[in-house]
Amino acid sequence: MIGLPAQFDIVAGLLFCAGTVALALATYGLARLVAAPRLTADTRALADSMVFRIGALHGLILALVFAQELYEHQQIRDQTRLEATAIADIYFDAGRHGGEGSAEIRDRIAAYLRLAAGAEWQGLGSEKRLSSDAWAAWDGAYGAALDLAADTPRAESLRAHILERIHDIAELRVARENAALHRISPFFWFAACVGVVLVALPYFSFAPSGINLMLLGLFAGYTGLVLSFIYAFSDPYVPPGALAPVAFERVLEGEIGRHGGAGG
Repeated sequence: MIGLPAQFDIVAGLLFCAGTVALALATYGLARLVAAPRLTADTRALADSMVFRIGALHGLILALVFAQELYEHQQIRDQTRLEATAIADIYFDAGRHGGEGSAEIRDRIAAYLRLAAGAEWQGLGSEKRLSSDAWAAWDGAYGAALDLAADTPRAESLRAHILERIHDIAELRVARENAALHRISPFFWFAACVGVVLVALPYFSFAPSGINLMLLGLFAGYTGLVLSFIYAFSDPYVPPGALAPVAFERVLEGEIGRHGGAGG
């Protein structure tokens, strides 16, 4: 986790659950107060039908958004792993090349990795943008790679692979920034709240016994739990669902992390 302690996750989840339970019970209470005196057998049958249809649609909406946010959250983890692999490939291929400019590539890419795993990752959470210093380190590595000699088949192959991996890093960086800028539409949160209200509303036909209120509270609490997960997954760089740059940190534990290049 980055930033706030893990306890914040529990607090956020409890707030979502408590909010949806309060909304559902308030809706039920108000509907019971207004409509219960006019309750008929036909009304109860219609309410049962309404609960089934709206509940199914409400659940489908939550499931689709939950799956989408979870997928995008996982994508950031996978993209970070791919970027860490590309950084390691560049570093070690530059060492295999050994020509003029290879040392600068290693210096720059090691400096880039430290920035990407540290200040830039934090900045994606707070400022929602990539670090200009990390871009400068990337650009330095790119410029040095363009100047690498390709006077033998081995050197030419290594140069081509280094350039390909540097281009991969640029694409993955843009994807990371786009993920930081992503926000769930306010229309979804509105639809989710309205869904809780519309599902709770028809239950006014049932007496406010302890067991009935408990069942209604369980429905609302579980809905709040799902909403809290959606909220957590919606931003992979800030709590409560923040990802740590684990793949970068693992690469830094090796030779690249011990490299004393520029910015080290």
